[in-house]
Formats: sequence, C-alpha cells, structure tokens
Amino acid sequence: MSAMRGSITDSRGLARVRAMRKREKAQCAALFARVWRETFPDQPRVIDVDAFTRDTHGELVLVCERDGRIIGFAGLYAQDSFLHHLYVDPMFHGQGAGRALVYAAMAHAREKISLKCQLGNARALAFYARLGFTRGAEGEDGAGRWVRMHAPPTSS
Repeated sequence: MSAMRGSITDSRGLARVRAMRKREKAQCAALFARVWRETFPDQPRVIDVDAFTRDTHGELVLVCERDGRIIGFAGLYAQDSFLHHLYVDPMFHGQGAGRALVYAAMAHAREKISLKCQLGNARALAFYARLGFTRGAEGEDGAGRWVRMHAPPTSS
C-alpha cells in the first residue's frame, strides 16, 4: 500500500481509498443495500440514503474506488478505533479492496482497531483472520451472534 495525496492505493495502483464525498452517499447506500441483501438474506432491511446517513453518523467513511466507481466502503469511529462498517462489492472480492479499506482505517485510528463480526459470516471471519485479527469476546444483538475482532499490532 502506498500513500498518495491523501489517499491510499493498492500495490498495483488499481484501487484507491479516500474519504467519501457528500455527493457519494447515494452510491454508498446502494452498495450497502446490495451487499447487505446478499450477505444477510435472512435480515431484510431498507437501506437508502437516510438509513446510510444514520448508520454512519459520526464515522469517518472511507471509499475504495476503481476506474471512478466506488467498489467498497468502510465506516470508522476514529475516536474509539472501532471499524463499524466494511462492505465491498462481491464482484471485487479477493482483489484487495477490503484489505485496502482496513489498512486505511488503521491509518486513521488512534489505537489498534477492533470490530464486531457476525459469527454466521464465515467469509468475513476468514478475511479478518488472514489479516491477522484475533478473536475476542462474543455477544449477541438484534443482528445475531457476533465476535469482537482485534487488529494485529502494527509494526514500527
């Protein structure tokens, strides 16, 4: 990953991560809705711009774009170093967008980041494990059972 003018690019220079612009909320909301439906088909919900705005209130929203198209986003509570959202278009899974978003979130966090991952989301659990995240406490909320994941220590 390399930093370029306030953004982060992947090693091949194909995708770039930067802060979301206000005019991009509709694109992010549409991506959020589509990925939510595919990932959590048993938890239907309406995700429009208003819902996206409520869900990301107080977060630094980072987008990953390729060829001018938003292919993923992350929502970080920077003051708590908590990664609240990470959604990548399934067409781009395995191509570095999620990793780029996580690394960008780590760069903006005050401390080592943590997140909650649904225990039923095996793909996400495997993704975070590949990045070196470790499992912590487990719990349950309206979306089901989750596990707290903790980022690996950063190297100096």
